Amino acid sequence: MPVGSPSNRRNGKANRVFKPLRLSCHTCHRIFRNLSGLTKHIHTFHARLHGHTLPQATHRAAINNEANVTAQPLDNNPQHQVLKDGRLYHLVHPDMNGRPCDSKGRFLEDPTSQPSCRTESITSDWTPFASRLQFETADFLFQRARMSQGSINQLLELWAASLIPFGASPPFASVQHMLETIDSIPFGDAPWSSFKVRYTGDLPPNPPPWMTAEYEVSHRDPLVCARNMLSNPDFAEEFDVAPYREYDSSLKRQYTNLLSGNWAWKQAVRLCLTLGRCVINEPY
Repeated sequence: MPVGSPSNRRNGKANRVFKPLRLSCHTCHRIFRNLSGLTKHIHTFHARLHGHTLPQATHRAAINNEANVTAQPLDNNPQHQVLKDGRLYHLVHPDMNGRPCDSKGRFLEDPTSQPSCRTESITSDWTPFASRLQFETADFLFQRARMSQGSINQLLELWAASLIPFGASPPFASVQHMLETIDSIPFGDAPWSSFKVRYTGDLPPNPPPWMTAEYEVSHRDPLVCARNMLSNPDFAEEFDVAPYREYDSSLKRQYTNLLSGNWAWKQAVRLCLTLGRCVINEPY
């Protein structure tokens, strides 16, 4: 008889106990049942490459054949880090290099130090959520499952019914309670703004409706959004702060994301030339 048949599901299956998730990823906070699953997740989604010093005598001439390369010695640049397995050479832009600074833009005396981050709450504080369970319930229903409001209310009713014998209640009284709690989160707030636009050109006879209609555009301040991301310690070591170039052992260029491409490097050159800080030995 097939394993999934109704008979097999009835015989001896009622006593199964749900095994709760236990292990949390420190980067994205995803939960795993066992260490092997957590390890595989980290290696798949959070592994990062680091730089490798470019040997000055062997490779510098080839690297300098590309546009926008500065005439500064490679081995004097603190941004050239060593990759132990030697897979890639990692060259960070020598002027726009993401040197650490404080909130006022003043460079730190020790380039290896880090500015003080925003004050973090204790790990047991889930404000404005009453508990970790309430937070993870909201995160799952609203962020991951994206369940409809009607379905959330039905789920909460079933949840409440299952807890009646224990005199307990589900994490939220209703979907409205959940949404109000989410809206009260004080961290990383970037308020919405809106404005109205309409066509302002010459109107032809019998203009189409879109030419006379008024449209509302809603947006968030991108500078506020960027500031919130940069100040969030959850994103530490998860993004690059400067343009870079990567090469394999045969000096073949490797592209991984926006900051590894030519456009980002050229923008850095233009910006530092405007500021009078960049020295280039070839036109671009």
